[in-house]
Amino acid sequence: MTKIGNCAFKNCMKLNTVNIPDSVTEIGAYAFAKCTELNNITIPGKLSELSEYIFSECTSLTSITIPAKVETIGIGAFYFCDQLKNVKLQNGVRKIADMAFFECYSLGRMIFPETLKEISYDAFGNCINLTRAEFNGDTELVMYAFSDCKHLQEIVFYKNPTNINEYAFTGVPELTLFSENSLYVDEFAQRKKMQSENIKNLPPYKDLGLLEEKQEELENQGFSGIYTLILIAILIVDLAIIVLFSFYILVSEKHSRRRKRAQFLAERKKRKALAASSAASSSDSGDDTIVYAYATPKKQRISSLKQPSSASERRSNTTERKEQTFKSPNAQHPRTRYPNRSSNDRNDRQ
Repeated sequence: MTKIGNCAFKNCMKLNTVNIPDSVTEIGAYAFAKCTELNNITIPGKLSELSEYIFSECTSLTSITIPAKVETIGIGAFYFCDQLKNVKLQNGVRKIADMAFFECYSLGRMIFPETLKEISYDAFGNCINLTRAEFNGDTELVMYAFSDCKHLQEIVFYKNPTNINEYAFTGVPELTLFSENSLYVDEFAQRKKMQSENIKNLPPYKDLGLLEEKQEELENQGFSGIYTLILIAILIVDLAIIVLFSFYILVSEKHSRRRKRAQFLAERKKRKALAASSAASSSDSGDDTIVYAYATPKKQRISSLKQPSSASERRSNTTERKEQTFKSPNAQHPRTRYPNRSSNDRNDRQ
């Protein structure tokens, strides 16, 4: 297979991976347009051109590498690939056509090879998150090449440019140009009425590799500083949460103790009121309080005398008791027990 025709896989919504054999030398327009799930594709090394809108609206595509054999990136080749973050252009690419990367919102940095000669109309238009563009060769920037890239801040020319259109950066509010004392850059800045602090010379690095390494080092340091700040913020938040949680526990315990004490007092008050009402109702009804007395039974004294066994013994015992009674000082004589009685009555009794 050497060719993939126009619209061959257009609107294949479920297509996510494509392995194109190296024998393919031509891919037609709209071949993979609107493959919204496509996230992995390898462009064959023998391909010389990316046709019009070949990968347009592939909204899941995140990275792409353009081989060295590809000389032209066609019109709208990556139009509205809004998740495309990394684009690697090999030495060999000579032209980026109109709207090739239009509205690729996720692009953050672009490095253009030395062989690139032209970036056409709206090629990177409305790439709102693009912040830096680096040119390793003398590349022509036509009208609106980077229009409305609102966060584009740095343009680096490692070689002196000779053709920058006055409207190449229309809609870019803040821009700083880095170059090697290029007169053309100075003229462009004067036409754009840029401030002198926005035109800077490149650092004196002889090797561009050292410059890129320095840039990556600075970016890593910046990321490290941000990471440290994030860690500090997380620690502060954790401490605040611990303090608030401890305070919440103390307050909860205090309220719990107060609630238990209030319940205890309420129950005691209720018991007192119930006792008072019971006493009042019993006094109103006239009922007397019943008092139960428990008497301890007396122990019977067991006489040590033996029971008389016959009638004669019983009579003798009776006579003895009488004699003891008369001998007692407190005992009265039978005659003085009844003083009011007459002698006749006593006689009669006898």
